[in-house]
Amino acid sequence: MAYIPRFTVTAKVLNDLMKISNILTRTNLSTFGSVAPHLRRVNRLRSLHSSLAIEGNSLSLDEVTAIIEGRTVKGPRDEITEVKNAYAAYGMMDALDPYDKEDLLKAHAIMMDGLVGSPGEFRTSDEAIVDGEGNIVYIAPHPGEVSRSIDDLMEWVRSSDYPIIVKSCVFHYEFEHIHPFEDGNGRIGRMWQTLLLSEYDETFKWLPVESMIRSYQKEYYEAIAASNESFECTVFLEFMTGVILRSLEETMESSVRDTMSTTKGLLPNDVALFAMIRDGHFRNIRQAAETIGVSIPTLNRSLKTLKDAGFIRKEGNKRTGVWVFEGKE
Repeated sequence: MAYIPRFTVTAKVLNDLMKISNILTRTNLSTFGSVAPHLRRVNRLRSLHSSLAIEGNSLSLDEVTAIIEGRTVKGPRDEITEVKNAYAAYGMMDALDPYDKEDLLKAHAIMMDGLVGSPGEFRTSDEAIVDGEGNIVYIAPHPGEVSRSIDDLMEWVRSSDYPIIVKSCVFHYEFEHIHPFEDGNGRIGRMWQTLLLSEYDETFKWLPVESMIRSYQKEYYEAIAASNESFECTVFLEFMTGVILRSLEETMESSVRDTMSTTKGLLPNDVALFAMIRDGHFRNIRQAAETIGVSIPTLNRSLKTLKDAGFIRKEGNKRTGVWVFEGKE
């Protein structure tokens, strides 16, 4: 019999999905484009810091940033190793297949290198989840069932007709339920949900969902506990779609504020063209004029304005060269 997780797509989930879809559509078609390059880096660092902080890492965001930049930081050796490993694991996401168990093991090997006895291997002992008072609240499946359970879960995600946002949330819960590793299940589960979401839209590669989870950490664990008690993950699904929606709203607002701050003093058409070139959406002046909804002469004037102001430059020859973002702050 095929493996089928138990959950219900409620009205709340459907409403969140509709809002998420609307934001992604507006982002892809709007004059502001996608998240600015330096905001992507900031969001990635926020994600790493938050995911590790959820697991008890005490390093600050500034310290995490310093470690990634190669600067010396005084702190617990294991916590510094956690930062370096997480950065390396997230950095290889483009090479990972979210439906490949071997890639999952590879990611765990990098994430937990030097932190556990057998990184990149499923657990070989029973695992119990305890609450803050030491009470056993959940016993994970027998270690002999782990590999098959992961196979079944990945196959369901790959073949199910549910939207990928729903499937990624269900994967996240079921992965924590299986608890396949000796340690690192939380950070790998959150990373793998990001990987699944990024297959749907690249925006999710840079979306700091982990930061929002950390902001609602108590509710996160309560949603897992409630789903455990009900033997189905509807509560967790509702929680996670809300987290994804709030993360998108916050990130897009930051991107718009950043663009408006950087381009203060420019006309709206100039700002629109600036964002298209900055975010890689610009192909030629005709395509840009049609997207923004202005004439070609008008956009040629904007192009000259941006060039003269030092926002953009042309790489290559006059006829076949491409306009690139100059990175002016």
